[in-house]
Amino acid sequence: MGNYKRMLAFFCALMMTAGCLSAAVSVDADALEISVEASKTQDRTAYYTGNFTLTGNYVDDYLSVARAQLGRRTNDLHYSEAWCANFVNDCARLTGMPDNIIPYNYSLRASCYYLYTYMLSECNAKKIDDPADLQAGDLVFYYCPSSNFYLHVGIVDTPGRFLLEGNYSDQVRLLNFDYNYQCYMHYGAGTNFESGHVKRLYLRPNYGCKATKSSVSYDPDTYEKPTATLSYAEKEMTYHNGAGYVQAVLNQLGFDAEITKAYDLQTVKAVMSYQTSRGLLPTGVVDEALLVSLENEWTVLKTPIADTITLDKTEYNYYDTIELSAKTRNADKVQLVIKKDNMQTVIDGEKVSLYADSLGEGDYTAYFRVSNKYMTIDTNSVNFSIEFVAPTPTYLSAKGGDTFGCSVFDWTDSQYAVTYTLTVTDIDTGSTTEFEDIIDSYFSYKLPEGSYKASVRAINKIGVQTSDECLISVREGSPLDLGDSFYAVMSIDGSGICAQDEKAVRGSEADASSKWYFKRASNGSYTIKNCYTGEMLTLTEKCGVKLSPRTGTAVQDWYIGRNDSGFLIMPVKMTSRTLCANGSVTTRTPNGKAGERVDLKMIAPVHNYTIESYSAPGRNREGSVTYICSISGDKYTRSLPALGVETPETPDATDTPDTPDLPEASHSQSSDSFTIGDISGDGYVTTEDALYALRFTVDIIKLDAKAQLAGDVNIDLDVNSADAMTILRYSIGANTSPFIGRKIISL
Repeated sequence: MGNYKRMLAFFCALMMTAGCLSAAVSVDADALEISVEASKTQDRTAYYTGNFTLTGNYVDDYLSVARAQLGRRTNDLHYSEAWCANFVNDCARLTGMPDNIIPYNYSLRASCYYLYTYMLSECNAKKIDDPADLQAGDLVFYYCPSSNFYLHVGIVDTPGRFLLEGNYSDQVRLLNFDYNYQCYMHYGAGTNFESGHVKRLYLRPNYGCKATKSSVSYDPDTYEKPTATLSYAEKEMTYHNGAGYVQAVLNQLGFDAEITKAYDLQTVKAVMSYQTSRGLLPTGVVDEALLVSLENEWTVLKTPIADTITLDKTEYNYYDTIELSAKTRNADKVQLVIKKDNMQTVIDGEKVSLYADSLGEGDYTAYFRVSNKYMTIDTNSVNFSIEFVAPTPTYLSAKGGDTFGCSVFDWTDSQYAVTYTLTVTDIDTGSTTEFEDIIDSYFSYKLPEGSYKASVRAINKIGVQTSDECLISVREGSPLDLGDSFYAVMSIDGSGICAQDEKAVRGSEADASSKWYFKRASNGSYTIKNCYTGEMLTLTEKCGVKLSPRTGTAVQDWYIGRNDSGFLIMPVKMTSRTLCANGSVTTRTPNGKAGERVDLKMIAPVHNYTIESYSAPGRNREGSVTYICSISGDKYTRSLPALGVETPETPDATDTPDTPDLPEASHSQSSDSFTIGDISGDGYVTTEDALYALRFTVDIIKLDAKAQLAGDVNIDLDVNSADAMTILRYSIGANTSPFIGRKIISL
């Protein structure tokens, strides 16, 4: 039987050789291939001619590589098996295209059948039914339907004209497109296209595929482990004996080894890098000891791991949310297992939120089950209980307000309450209004003038708790009018509201920055300016309070109303809020609890000037200085006598002079500028200047006009003991004035 096959093969080859003409003439012959076991080890690209140029266009490059091999024979390319499919594969490899277009690393790569089916299932290739639709670069397969046998494969060079085929009569040939393929190997004479025993099947590779690496498995357990030592053999790379396993493990451990299933040069470099990092001799050889090391590390790495889970508490009511999570690694599936009595609930996910209401009352145990294809582990378990409890009692209080302060209702928090309902009844008319679904234990609402009774209900689905009724009296009226303007210390609960770093904060009532200037506008509101900084209370977007310069907008306008024995300070932009203080000063938020009764302690006007302009006096001319009041904005201009001219005494600081004059100085300064605090004119503010100020205060010495200007470090239009003390503190580094040390230059 073997002799018969060899004779038949020889006869077929002889007939194929006799029938093959040049590509330019008609060909009528068979394409007999040597029938040996197909193998994926037949990569012979090292023997292909490199007489081609790659452009990056996969189709053009594919044809260029194939055409460059025309005329080359089996011995030239070193194939040892039927190699038409190998030729299709190796031409694709040399273009650099990814092998998910035309594969070149796959099992049974010399099998035409396997190439056809693999490209359809794995490479998104497209069947072409009409030869008129063919394009250059498509593949043509020769197929016997009777035996379901794939005979041969080639490449469409020019649609309708030429085909490029490897292993045609033992060489790479360019053939006429319509040659009559015959196969004597299976059905004898007449088994050709005309008889219908041989058909062409066409595939179009997915040349538009992104140039990415083909999809390969990075799971070491999908590959066989090496059975012998692996080392790099130049040119003839092998695809067996576990190279893929080594590459996959190295990738899992963070070393760059492309999975080619060949122990190639890149893999050798990755092995040497691994050996170096583990303190081993970098030989680049995978022997038994190195293989054991790789297997041990992979075993640890593939074990699924989950962190311990915890709960924020162990007892829940029906409205609570129970959150459980576990951070996992190497897990294909994560499930939360919840057990109660003999019942078990399984929920997918490593982070799960559960409503206690959906589980029901009872005692529970929960843990995560983490698994992959290698093993399954359970985390630690946690225990919790769910009990549906009714709300606890609550107590309601109410505060009377005016039109702007409305009425403020405040009640104690009820444990386990989900919402509250406030009921308000007009005592005179008996009409009742209910406000439902209140989340916070605070509510404000504008009520008409009258007498009311109110109660609040704390509610959850288990029960209701109703507070005792409280009585409230509401006074109708306009915003309080405390005068066109006044000065006052503002305080809440005995703590002054002070200016600090552009913020209003709680502090001492004695602090200079606790003094405020109120100025009434035509709409009945007040602007409130700090006497120390000159900046105004301003409502922020988030309903807090800050200090900022005057902007002329409604966020700096405030109403004043009554609150028991004190006042309510309400922003015009949001009259349901009130100025209150907790750790800092802010307007009340819906769930705010801080005090809101403001005490306004009236005080005498506070002078707080800044020097706007200064013109130094000379021998034959007068000078002048203009002050501007940072509180009222009024300006005062005073004349400074020519040097050597005496002037009347300075008026008392509590007066508000139109043109305040200063007495003639006896301690002269001659420059056209001066520094506030530098009375002596020596360019420094020292204890000597404090002594000058103190002596001037008790009439021991006299100061000229410029010396008095320099000595008025508080800018209150007077030089007195307070200035002397401020200068003394400044000289020892304890500055208490924003003006001292500032240089004033003449215009």
